[in-house]
Amino acid sequence: MLAIALGAGAVIGVGTGAALATFAGEDDGPAGGDQLIAATSEADDAGLVTQSAEPSPDDGDSDDTDESDDPEPQPEPDDPHAALAAEVVDLTNAEREAAGCPAVKANEELATAATGHSSDMATNDYFDHTSQDGRTFTDRASAAGYDDAMSENIAAGYPTAAAVVEGWMNSPGHRANILNCDARAVGLGVAEAGDGTLYWTQMFGRA
Repeated sequence: MLAIALGAGAVIGVGTGAALATFAGEDDGPAGGDQLIAATSEADDAGLVTQSAEPSPDDGDSDDTDESDDPEPQPEPDDPHAALAAEVVDLTNAEREAAGCPAVKANEELATAATGHSSDMATNDYFDHTSQDGRTFTDRASAAGYDDAMSENIAAGYPTAAAVVEGWMNSPGHRANILNCDARAVGLGVAEAGDGTLYWTQMFGRA
């Protein structure tokens, strides 16, 4: 099914084959296979997004935070999709480097929130940035202990890390999230539905 999401919960089927969803109502172009992608982030001047994050009270004040010695979070060994998540982080940083942006570091709290959302979508058979209980990506990040979430990309039906990153990069809204040079952290979550469909969630943060 080819589908375009015009907003929260609004999906229009327009054919067969690939599917593309953009939370902000932007038609981002074609995707391949039985696949879905959607992006959301803080509202900005470009009008690409509709779901806003509350500004952090300490935005712009990072003098008392030293991230240089923070250990790189390691995936849980019993996560069957940890290697896929790590590969998406590597591919994302390759795209950011090519665009002149600093690398994002894998963040455990964001990964927890992202994995939870992917699992929820895979288990309950839906595809949306808003959880069925009404939570936004910033709500989910905060519940996991991270209060500086700035954007989220989701996808379903892409079989490999390379395929999902390519799909996101071919979509203006998702590409903008990946190449936002203000991002400093990333969390990836991959979950498999009963029919084998992979659900992907990528969350970015400031710190």
